[in-house]
Amino acid sequence: MIRRRLIDYIRKESKYLKQIPMTTFDLPDEEEHVVNVVEIKQSVLEYEHQQQAEDRHDEILRYMQKMTEYGITLADLVQSSPKHRDARKNLFSIADILVRDQNMVQYLMNTKTLPIKELLTKVEVSRKTIERNRKYIIALAMIQIYDFYHLKEYLQVDREERAER
Repeated sequence: MIRRRLIDYIRKESKYLKQIPMTTFDLPDEEEHVVNVVEIKQSVLEYEHQQQAEDRHDEILRYMQKMTEYGITLADLVQSSPKHRDARKNLFSIADILVRDQNMVQYLMNTKTLPIKELLTKVEVSRKTIERNRKYIIALAMIQIYDFYHLKEYLQVDREERAER
């Protein structure tokens, strides 16, 4: 009796769980070889995903190398990262102002320090705020100056999240 009920259940469920065999997507190519379009597309997507991961990894290594030139480590960034959303927003805008001014960018690249006096003339924050967040501002500016594409995407996502709030 149990066996019969199991058979009935499997038959009933098989109506709803129709599976399409992968060979359904097999097509002949120009040389009469059988190719599976779904497998090829999935392979290409997986390859692109792996390439992006490698590119991100290489970019992060280059970024870390640049940061060491400025005397900044990832641990420094974690420690100096502002906890409040409005403080981060403020530092993003300071970094944007810095990057837009070529003289300040040249000063930063040549001396490896922030042009605090010039920044103070263009922003409405205290000197103490800039000095406390020096490493964070430099790190944000470096992403834009050295055109770290993948890291810029993360900054863009953060900006969009801030705009939504």
